[in-house]
Amino acid sequence: MPWRHVLPHRALLMTLALVAAGSPPVTAGGADRFPNVQHVGATVMLYEDDLVRVILGTKYASLHPEARFLLLDLAVTATKGGEVRIHRESVTLRTPVGAAMPVTTQKRIDERWAEVGPMMQAARVAADPLDRYMKSRFERTAIGFFLPQPGSGLVRDRFAVNSRLYAYGPVLFESPAGRWEPGIYLLRIANDQIELEIPFAIGAPGHGGKPKGLDSRPADP
Repeated sequence: MPWRHVLPHRALLMTLALVAAGSPPVTAGGADRFPNVQHVGATVMLYEDDLVRVILGTKYASLHPEARFLLLDLAVTATKGGEVRIHRESVTLRTPVGAAMPVTTQKRIDERWAEVGPMMQAARVAADPLDRYMKSRFERTAIGFFLPQPGSGLVRDRFAVNSRLYAYGPVLFESPAGRWEPGIYLLRIANDQIELEIPFAIGAPGHGGKPKGLDSRPADP
């Protein structure tokens, strides 16, 4: 069954009008800005093209904009047989005012473990089951950017997937201000193989992970 992705231009512009002023802000950029993105759950976004399928869960982040660390659940697989490699540096967050933020380091998580540990545990309990969108994959691996406990293993700087293997795990970003302003954020993954952006809302009307206007249809795993 082919994927269908719809992003009405007017509805997206209305949502992006809520974004805080800044330079350069996150803007719609035309009706085809996010042609491969679909809203498939209350706080679940799906991106798919001819190379990768990426599922983004924003449930914990949507419920806790006051937290210093933004925790996103991520699942990634390849849509074809070839291997796709993603490094930590390939993953960034773009804020409503256009600032690009890198993934937090494990060292920083260790320093703030008294705060982050309970948050990660609560997020695991509350997380949307992203595995359901990877049913056709036979194997699962950890993204591995962060350890479940400090000193419990080796941190990965990259992970690789193919059409039989998907990677799953949390991705964290730290706000210098200690909280996250309402607006539309972009999760960006870019390297020499892929380049994609997935928009999601924090503190926007409805407080869900979906920017207004993204088509809502059940996803075929």
